[in-house]
Amino acid sequence: MRRLTWVTPLAPIPAVGEIARRYRIPYSTAQFVRRAVVTRLRPAVRPTEGREPVGFRPAWQRVADDLRERIHSGHLRGRLPVRSELAAEYGVSADTVSRAVQTLQEAGLLANAGFRGTHVCFPASDPGE
Repeated sequence: MRRLTWVTPLAPIPAVGEIARRYRIPYSTAQFVRRAVVTRLRPAVRPTEGREPVGFRPAWQRVADDLRERIHSGHLRGRLPVRSELAAEYGVSADTVSRAVQTLQEAGLLANAGFRGTHVCFPASDPGE
């Protein structure tokens, strides 16, 4: 197997059916072999030394950062919209929004009030409200 990684194939990797016929192996085994060859011969990706690639941020983190900015700027006050509305607004799944909201709850910016929804804790409400 080590020798195979030294040589880059000159021709494209054959289809699964061709591998199965040529080597007289079951189709499912040929699928496994082709997948292994494609994976093994794929160019190596340079490791980022334990860090994520530059510019990459998970969707939940982008949503959490935007919500945090909206809270700090005062554009988001009172009760948070329901998760499905936020998911539609950001173009992500409701689970992604839930993870972002959970992160903000742990940071103390949001508080879950059970059936009454999730409320913004920062900035503190004016006493006149």
